[in-house]
Amino acid sequence: MDFMKIFASTLLVVFGLLVSNLSVFAVSYQYSDNGQLEYMQLDSDLAREYSYDKNGNLLQAKEHQTVYPGSLVRNGSFEDGKDEGGWTSWPGDSTVLLDNDSLRGDKSIKIVNKNKSYSNWGQTITGFIPGQTYLMEGWVKTDNVTALPNHGAFLYVSFKNAENNELAYKWIDPITGTNPWKRLGAAITVPEGTASIYISAMLYGASGTAWFDEIKINEVNPNLIFNGGFEKESGRDDNHWGSWSPETSNIKADNAGHTGANSLLLQNKDMAYTNWGQTIKDIKKGRYYLFEGWVKTENVDAPENYGAFLYYSIRDAAGKEVSNEWIQPQTGTRDWTRLSRIIKIPREAKEIYISTMLYGASGKAWFDDMKLIEMNDKGDLIQNGSFEWEYGIKEGGWWSWSTTDNISQSDLARDGKKSVKLQNPGQAYTNWGQTITDFKVGEKYTLEGWVKVENVQAPPLYGAFLYYNFKDANGKEIANEWVEPQVGSKDWTKISKDVIVPAGTKEIFVSTMLYGASGTAWFDSIKFYPASSR
Repeated sequence: MDFMKIFASTLLVVFGLLVSNLSVFAVSYQYSDNGQLEYMQLDSDLAREYSYDKNGNLLQAKEHQTVYPGSLVRNGSFEDGKDEGGWTSWPGDSTVLLDNDSLRGDKSIKIVNKNKSYSNWGQTITGFIPGQTYLMEGWVKTDNVTALPNHGAFLYVSFKNAENNELAYKWIDPITGTNPWKRLGAAITVPEGTASIYISAMLYGASGTAWFDEIKINEVNPNLIFNGGFEKESGRDDNHWGSWSPETSNIKADNAGHTGANSLLLQNKDMAYTNWGQTIKDIKKGRYYLFEGWVKTENVDAPENYGAFLYYSIRDAAGKEVSNEWIQPQTGTRDWTRLSRIIKIPREAKEIYISTMLYGASGKAWFDDMKLIEMNDKGDLIQNGSFEWEYGIKEGGWWSWSTTDNISQSDLARDGKKSVKLQNPGQAYTNWGQTITDFKVGEKYTLEGWVKVENVQAPPLYGAFLYYNFKDANGKEIANEWVEPQVGSKDWTKISKDVIVPAGTKEIFVSTMLYGASGTAWFDSIKFYPASSR
């Protein structure tokens, strides 16, 4: 019997048994025109394709993601075709093609506008949670894109209610010109009342060509502020929010929302002290949180350092205040303005009280889109490992035991828009690291990151690398390792190491290093997370 037919039958039996028992993947096979056997194994999130010659020798093996775990976007890699997953365009003359110029895998979509026109390729999404925050991201490559002001190639998201009325929308990072693959991304919070989300790749008000690939929407750490958009219940929401002000009739929901239908309005006819806040207990000690909100003011009159602002107070188990801050007091008449602060939760903290304030002031202040969100990825113990936080590379507790003259934030990024750059004019020992304390002794963790090097020269075993050491309660080192030193000039390279935290460890120091070396090294996406979460 022909070997290939025997082999094909065997494949069907073996993989058929696996499918019947596990129901997690399917297999298809076919003969190509030249007699090769080709088959595909499709997991829940990964396709593997293999081809064999007539003698059963493996000719090619490749794989690509078809569904990203947790992503709400269907076929965001376009490996299953241009239309699969419900992708379509608005009525019009959009020219959208499936193309093999891709970031990863084999496919992308290509949008071509000969003139400045409005083209898109999108899909409608369900399965989200109103009030939850998600990360929308994707990659775009452009060729000779010219556009109207603030137009170009970008990602678009629109939130609609049950009547299909738009509640809010966002254009994410429009770009023009000719660019290699660039990441576009933004955190999006689904407004209350949203029934569907429409997302799209756009070449809008623009001519030229744009390729899009790996479009995803994934849940990120949840917003700990309940009803931060003031859309639920009465809007003001007396069940979760409250005031220490003696008079609360000047606190109400209003339909002048920053996003969604409502906002919170604080109004003082004369100089007064009005607040509306809530207490949050679900916080993690030693971690960093982004506290933010939007404020709009009208005729706010106040002494210096008073006005309309955000406030937080961190308290211990006895209710004693550990720290507090008034965030960016606003006066006068201003349109919607974002207020924010990155907060580290101290070890003695038990709860945090957050509040909107019209304090020592008269006038009107509207507040909306209040958030308190843990800053790192779920399970990742590194803070600001992508170096994207708005206050720079020091945020998250990064520091150096070496000179900091050679350390800077860079726009040359592997993911996102920023990285950290270590540069030694001559042979030197430069590092940028942080201390971790929230681990479990005996558990296996993965340390990983990306490094790019340029003209790095170093003796053997030195160069650009990741470093960790374990210390006991007295600060004595238990163990350390230099992970995959890099030299020469190389594009972004992933380096990683699985480590088990030894007994007696009280803290772990993790660091980027350009050590015993000259040259330049960029580091990005540094993570330290439980290996079991992979």
